[in-house]
Amino acid sequence: MNLFRFGMTAAVLVSVVCLNDAANATENSQKKQAPVALEGNCAVCLVNGKKVVAGKPEFAEIYDGQTYLFPSEEVKQKFKAAPVQYVPALKGDCTVCFAHHDGLRKPGKIDHISFYEGRVFLFPNESIKAVFDKSPAEYADVDLACDGKCIVCKVDGGKDVPGKPEFTSIYQGLRYQFPSQAVMQKFQKDPAKYVAGLNKKQAAASDSPAASELVSIRGTTGCAACEFGVHPRQNP
Repeated sequence: MNLFRFGMTAAVLVSVVCLNDAANATENSQKKQAPVALEGNCAVCLVNGKKVVAGKPEFAEIYDGQTYLFPSEEVKQKFKAAPVQYVPALKGDCTVCFAHHDGLRKPGKIDHISFYEGRVFLFPNESIKAVFDKSPAEYADVDLACDGKCIVCKVDGGKDVPGKPEFTSIYQGLRYQFPSQAVMQKFQKDPAKYVAGLNKKQAAASDSPAASELVSIRGTTGCAACEFGVHPRQNP
């Protein structure tokens, strides 16, 4: 009996070790696949202290498809508690390029950085950074998806509902805002589903005739509608 119990205990321990190893392997694989953000510098240090501080691989955290490095576990935990507060705009891509070139995603560099309203903005060179610095308000919200309206409400209910900054989630570098925590969590469970759903709705809307192209004709006599190929009815 004791031998049987020993065997069962050993089997359980082996299973636990294997599961932990598998989980660690998966986590390490994800970190290898996710590109390093901010050239390996600490996002929290940039926002809180406006300082460029190198992070360490042992204090890494994946968020929105990027690996963020931190100088200590304590700083990493600050990031995990409020990642939206610390990630750079557009995942570090240039907001000026995005605004002027139809959504072009051009990576910025840590050497060309600006701070505005508590957020970090990166640019590919100093000349583009100067464009931002001249009028930052013009470019600060180009990463705000759906003009700040709730994508879940639009896709699921067809309604335009304003979101709130306190309920913000970031997906592919864009900020999505929601009217409540519950709605935000619904988005976070499957963001790709809602982005695809919105794209489908927008495509359908673009395929339908615009209101300005529709012609309404009333009356029974000749009119200028003939230029649209509409022939009025004859008087009885």
